[in-house]
Amino acid sequence: MAQGTFGRPALPRFAVSTLGAPGRSLKEVVRLAHAAGARALELRAGAGEAADPALGPAELGRRRALVEAHGMRVLAVASYVRVAAEGDDAEVVADLAEHEPAPPAGAGGWGSFLGRSR
Repeated sequence: MAQGTFGRPALPRFAVSTLGAPGRSLKEVVRLAHAAGARALELRAGAGEAADPALGPAELGRRRALVEAHGMRVLAVASYVRVAAEGDDAEVVADLAEHEPAPPAGAGGWGSFLGRSR
């Protein structure tokens, strides 16, 4: 992998998020992203999404392998947890603890939304 700034791996030039493909299977998204020249995927971590935390480490590992078999990598896992929202921080912390599929999915990091929902 090419080196980027400060000796860190260079980021891929083109990545796709499963957020942009609602209702499509991960297999189909991987196929489409690969055909379009994507080098990485961001996997969504909500219920029923590509990196649903309820899937468990074994299934998340299989999903990572599917992505990697197409020459791509999992760039990040993104949850629907809203940090810095009004309300009890304990609920946010509990939600974040449930949304920790990044390591089994092979992602270098995870993301979340800021603030409250409308």
